[in-house]
Amino acid sequence: MPKKLSFFEHDRKHMLSAHDARSAGSRIIAWDTTHGVRGIMRRKTKIIATIGPACADATVLRGMMLAGMDIARLNLSHGTRESHGRHVEMLRAVAGKLGRSVGILFDLQGPELRIENLSEPMQVRKGDTIIFSATNPSGLRLSMDIAPSVQKGDILFLDDGMIRLQVAGVKGGDVSCTVLNSGIIGLRKRLNIPNPPAPGKAVSKRTAEEIRFALAHDPDFIALSYVDSRKDVDDARKLVGGSDTLLVSKLETQHAIANLDGIIEASDAVMVARGDLGMQIPMEKLPIVQHAVVKKCNSKGTPVIVATHMLNSMIENPLPTRAEVNDVTTAVIMGADAVMLSGETAAGKYPVESIQTMGKIACNTEQDVDISHVADSKIEVVSTAQIMSKSLALLAYHKKPEAIIIVTEDSILAKMLSRYRLTIPIYVFTSTEHISREMSLYWGVFPFLQKIPSNYDSCIAAVMATLKRSKLVSKGNDVIVSIHDGVGERMHTIMDIRKVE
Repeated sequence: MPKKLSFFEHDRKHMLSAHDARSAGSRIIAWDTTHGVRGIMRRKTKIIATIGPACADATVLRGMMLAGMDIARLNLSHGTRESHGRHVEMLRAVAGKLGRSVGILFDLQGPELRIENLSEPMQVRKGDTIIFSATNPSGLRLSMDIAPSVQKGDILFLDDGMIRLQVAGVKGGDVSCTVLNSGIIGLRKRLNIPNPPAPGKAVSKRTAEEIRFALAHDPDFIALSYVDSRKDVDDARKLVGGSDTLLVSKLETQHAIANLDGIIEASDAVMVARGDLGMQIPMEKLPIVQHAVVKKCNSKGTPVIVATHMLNSMIENPLPTRAEVNDVTTAVIMGADAVMLSGETAAGKYPVESIQTMGKIACNTEQDVDISHVADSKIEVVSTAQIMSKSLALLAYHKKPEAIIIVTEDSILAKMLSRYRLTIPIYVFTSTEHISREMSLYWGVFPFLQKIPSNYDSCIAAVMATLKRSKLVSKGNDVIVSIHDGVGERMHTIMDIRKVE
């Protein structure tokens, strides 16, 4: 009898490393042939992967898309505007060749504290003294002056707490610190202080410039850093103007958690950014806060992303730790729409494998754990789209169709239906490119970009032909079809149950 492979052994056998992706494109094609569109579409939780030096060529990006990357994140805290522009062009070119709607997310730097004058990584040892200074050229220069906000004895955290420092003294603009544990300070690493300033302007002059730069590349999403209140989101919305770009609010401060309801209402999506947030609240409270945020977003129909250190060990290792597997699983069970990879894909040795691993964990969790919200009485049902999505969810729950098919030029119905976490896929057909890419964030929603005939029968025939050609529906099975030509609250919808012929 053949030996049964463990989860990790099975993954190792089938995974594709960045080196493999560069040197053996035929193996990527073989993997895609085996799993293809159906493999990616079995997983309903979406994957966001950060782009960086580890995946800065088209071959690796292709491998990442075939492995299941739904959204590519460009982190403006790193890289240059020129490199980000090149990445956008490359991402769109590769996605176009693969016929995939991959979203692009620009993550703004915001008013964060980062070391700005290191030219190479710096080794520090326990007991060393380092100086942060706004004026002293021999000190470490931060993006903002911290002298007014710290005092002797304060504990500071570098790189999400990987290096701890204690303030030994403050003199003028110089902050002298003692290193409490050895480590390496990487380039542009972030510093967290215990008593951050009261809420200020998340949309500073620099942030406004970053938004304008991002909009020039027609992104699908812009992530706002250090959002403290609804006003921050509203201010950013004015800058985005009539663009189709959606705003993602990153929850990174205690002020954001205190103002959560207003932030969720004003945002198109929310991200639980656990790196900074974990430095601002006691770490033992972080899972509880994460759970509360996810549940509140689910009830409102606001997509929620869980981010930071999900598979962090895969920056160096081909397999994750068991704790990391559990972390991804927990986020899926909680109800996250998407889970995010940062350094794992941007700077790690195994960007493609990291996506494959995360996809496998999410897919197995979805298959083995009932996370349906159809009977959840806490889900808000007020607007027209919410009422219609509830009707569709109940119809699907009782009729047990193979899939739900939505034909639309608007995203709201699919977005609201997504929150019920149905066991069947939701296939959305649209001829609008930005709507197709927007669907890359919504749980259980899979977009198809194609021209939609105006005649009802021709429309049904066209979408059925696409699904049958992709082997996503089977002859004799029922599907629910919802066709509507309205936008937002003014929907004109036809709903029907069809048998696949």
